[in-house]
Amino acid sequence: METTGRGRLAVGERLPAVSLAPVAGRPVELRRTAHESSVLVFVHPDCDDCRAYVERLEGWADRLAAWGGRVLVVAADHSQARSLAPAVDSTVLCDADGRARGGAGLSPRGAAVVVSDKFGIVYRVELAGAHHEFLDPGELLEEIRYMGSQCPECGVPDDPLSGEEAWHRGGE
Repeated sequence: METTGRGRLAVGERLPAVSLAPVAGRPVELRRTAHESSVLVFVHPDCDDCRAYVERLEGWADRLAAWGGRVLVVAADHSQARSLAPAVDSTVLCDADGRARGGAGLSPRGAAVVVSDKFGIVYRVELAGAHHEFLDPGELLEEIRYMGSQCPECGVPDDPLSGEEAWHRGGE
């Protein structure tokens, strides 16, 4: 996987300060994700394997959302964004000018999964290998669950599936 001369986005850095237009709705600023952790999926243009991975993630969307996570699919151009949008419920963003990919240190045709917390701090970067070895959705869920349970005072319950706060269960 090629990266730009800037170097790949690294763990601990902030997401690029760019706004991307979704297929429908208002622009999304990558660093400001409404107090949600993000799974950014940069997909190859016109790639069946990338599309299959994004569709597979859709089955995990509710579990990710339960822990304050969301999937943002970053398409390389408008036609790819429009073709992906009907297939997934996740927000599909268009990076036609390549600023998000470039800011992440990816080549214009680069594919990767980037996991960030609600402040836009990167926790994990995985490039798509030759055989599209993207992160397993279960691993993504564990990452989002970890981030979601770090700050219960901010309104994220320690166990969102049961709705109970850890302090509430303290006597058990």
